[in-house]
Amino acid sequence: MGLRDIKSDFGSSVRKWRKQLGLSQQALAHRAGLHRTYICDVERGTRNVSLDCIQRFAHALQISIAELFPDDLRDTAGNIAPTHLDHLLLVGKESNGLAAALKDLRATCPGIRVDATPDVEEVAKLFFSQTSDPSDDLNRPKLILIDCDLPGAHRLIDQARVQPQSIPLVVLVRSAAARDSLMREKAGVAASMVKPLTLQALREIAVRFRLCLA
Repeated sequence: MGLRDIKSDFGSSVRKWRKQLGLSQQALAHRAGLHRTYICDVERGTRNVSLDCIQRFAHALQISIAELFPDDLRDTAGNIAPTHLDHLLLVGKESNGLAAALKDLRATCPGIRVDATPDVEEVAKLFFSQTSDPSDDLNRPKLILIDCDLPGAHRLIDQARVQPQSIPLVVLVRSAAARDSLMREKAGVAASMVKPLTLQALREIAVRFRLCLA
C-alpha cells in the first residue's frame, strides 16, 4: 500500500483557508513570516513542512493546527495522530562516535529498523532526486539523520532543500553554535540536533514531525 500524499492534503488545506480569508500568497507569507515561494511550494504539495511552520500557518490563518489536516488524520480529541517511527536511516560513519548511540537505539527500540551508511551520494540518489520513488514503502525510512562532519554532507543538505521529499532530514552538528549557524545559512533544513545522538533527543525531534518511537 502506497503512502498517503499528506503534503498535497496539507497544501490543499492551506490554499482553501487562505482563499477563504481572501489572502494572496504574498499576504499569507507576510503574516506567517515565510517566503512567498515557500507558500507556493507548500500549496503545490512539494514541501515537507516542519511543526514550527505548521504552527505559523495556523496562527496566520486564524485556525487551530488540527483544522489544517483532514478529519481522518485526527484522533478522537481532534489532535493529529502521530505515525510510528519504524525505519530510521543514519548517514554517517558508526566509528565517528555514533556506534554506541546506534547500539543503544537498536536495543531500546527493537521495533525500529535502524540502517546506517556513509554513502552520501547513494542516499541523495535514492531519496532526494527526481528519480526517487516515494511509493517504495519497504525501503523508505520515516526519518533520515546525517552527520554534518561527513564528507559531502553539505551537498546532500543542499539537495534536500531544493528537491524536497516526504522524508525529514535532520542534521547532526557538533555544538549549539554550529546548529544556529546551520539554521541561518541553510534555510529550509527540516531540523538539527547537537551530537552526541541520544534516545531522548531523537524522541524530541521525532515529535516535531508527528512521529513516535515505540
